[in-house]
Amino acid sequence: MNNMIRGDNGKYYWAYELDLWHNLCNFYTVLKCFGIAVVCLWVIEFLLLAFEGNLNEGSVTNMAKCMIVVSFIMMGLCVIAYPIYAAIMGGKYCVVFEMDEKGVRHTQMDKTADKAKVIGWLGVLGGLMSKNGVAVIQGYNAAQRNTLYSEFKSVKRVTAQRKYDLIRISQGLYQNQIFVDRENYDFVFGFIFEHCKEAKIHE
Repeated sequence: MNNMIRGDNGKYYWAYELDLWHNLCNFYTVLKCFGIAVVCLWVIEFLLLAFEGNLNEGSVTNMAKCMIVVSFIMMGLCVIAYPIYAAIMGGKYCVVFEMDEKGVRHTQMDKTADKAKVIGWLGVLGGLMSKNGVAVIQGYNAAQRNTLYSEFKSVKRVTAQRKYDLIRISQGLYQNQIFVDRENYDFVFGFIFEHCKEAKIHE
């Protein structure tokens, strides 16, 4: 499996570089989060009006108009902000993943990383290229700062999105995005499928 090794500790490591201009899954995720926020605001406002006894056709209409305006404003902000974010990141989103029988860890390697993080990232890349498990583990540990970990036994849903090289893992109130190249996709998805005993699987 190219770009993936198994360390001496039995864990799998791989790196993925997401093209922010062509793979828009992060943009869609942000839009979805804003959409959920708008719906939550609408529900809270609705409940407040009902609690205060001001719930009528006029108030509901005004609230709906307000939420529509807020939705368009948020959507506009996303459309404006995403290209700026992509440009700041150099058009790339670099991630390193660590996976074993217990769970999977997503670690972002951003453009603004400090020197120690960059050195750690280079150590990871060097280890991947040379298939040196020790170098990968050392480099990964030095780079590990901004991470998200999903424990397989707590995962509730696993969703495959092959066209984005993405596997979404939902656990409680948060979601982990696992990116993997197409050559290794079936292996990683199968591994996650095998170890997420309680999760609903969507392919």
